[in-house]
Amino acid sequence: MTLVCELEEELFSLLKPKLLDDYLGLEELANDFSAALILRYFRDEGVSVEPGVSYSFSELESRLKIEPRHKRMFTFFIHVLTTRGLAQQAGDTLEFVGYKDADSLLKKIVGLYPAFGLFFTFLDGCAKKYPLVLTGKMPAAHVLFPAGDSAMLEKIYANTPKVGYEELYLELLKDVLLEKMGATHSVVVEVGAGQGILTDVVVPYLAGRSSEYVFSDIGGSFLKQAEKKYPEMRYPFINYKEYDISKNPLDQGWNKEAADFVIGFNVVHATSNIATTLEETAKIVKPGGWMFFVENVKQQFWIDMIYGVTEGWWCFDDGIRTISPLLTCDQWLQVARSANFKSFELIPQKSEVRKKTDSALLMIQK
Repeated sequence: MTLVCELEEELFSLLKPKLLDDYLGLEELANDFSAALILRYFRDEGVSVEPGVSYSFSELESRLKIEPRHKRMFTFFIHVLTTRGLAQQAGDTLEFVGYKDADSLLKKIVGLYPAFGLFFTFLDGCAKKYPLVLTGKMPAAHVLFPAGDSAMLEKIYANTPKVGYEELYLELLKDVLLEKMGATHSVVVEVGAGQGILTDVVVPYLAGRSSEYVFSDIGGSFLKQAEKKYPEMRYPFINYKEYDISKNPLDQGWNKEAADFVIGFNVVHATSNIATTLEETAKIVKPGGWMFFVENVKQQFWIDMIYGVTEGWWCFDDGIRTISPLLTCDQWLQVARSANFKSFELIPQKSEVRKKTDSALLMIQK
C-alpha cells in the first residue's frame, strides 16, 4: 500500500488535477443550470413553475405523464429543485419558490467557460428530450447516442477539460496493474468497457508483454466499435466478449478463476446490488488475483441528468443508495466491511482528500 500511495502522490504532482470548483463560479452555475433545465421541462409540459404555485406529487406525475419505470428520475428532479432552493417540499406537496432561466444560464456558461460549452450544450439537448424519453416515446439510446454510436460522447470527452480526479485514478489503476503483473503472463478482463476510456489508458502499455486482454461489455455494439478501434494487427492480444456483470459470469460462458485481474471504470455502481456484483465478478478471478475499479464517488447533478434517462442508472436496490447510484467513499467502505475478500482498499486514503474527491480507486484482492 505504501507503493500505491507513493504513486498517487507522484501523479498528483505530475497531473495537477483540478476539481470543478477550481473554475471559479462554474460549479455553482452548473448546479443552477441543472435545476433550471428541470423547471423548463416542467413548464413546457404544462406545469406552472411560478413562485407560490404548489402541486401534489401525484398531480405533477400525472401532468408530466412519466412512466413508472422513470419514477426515480422524477424523485431526483424534486431533490435537485429543493436542494437548489427553487422549491420546497411539505409532505407530498411541492411548492415552487424561485425561478432560473435555463437559456440565459447556458449562454452565461458558454460565454464565461467556452471550453465546457460542448458538454453543457449536450446536457441542454438531453433535457429537451425528457418529454419523449420519460413518457416512453423515445428510447434513451437515441438521446445518448444520437447518431447511433458513441461519437458525440467521445467528442465531448476528448474536447472538454479534464476536471476532477478521474484521470489521476485511471492512471493509478494502470500503474498498479502493471506493477502487479510484473513479467508473468497475465489475463486481464475489462468489464463494462463501453467507449474504451479505461482501455485507452491501459492497452498501450501491454504491447510486448505476455498478456491477454479481454474487452467485455453487456452491449454487443460496443464490442463491434472496439474491434474497429483496436485493430488486431496492432493489438493482437485483445479479445472481445459480452458480459453482464450483474449476473453470474459462469452462466454466460466465462471460465471460473480464469483471470488474473479484472478492471473497470464506472461500471460497478450501475448494478442493483454492489456486494452481489463484486461477489459474482470475483468468480472469474483466480485466488489471490485482483479487481481494480475506478468509480465516481460524488453526485453531480448534471451527470444524473444525462445518464438518468436510462433505466439502468436508477436500478440500485441494496439499502445503501437512495438518491444517486454513485456511492460515496464512506458507502464504499460500508460495502468493504460486509464483503468477504482477502483485501479491500480505497484510494485516496487521506481523509482530507476523500472529503473532496470525485473519484476513487478500489483495490480488491480475492
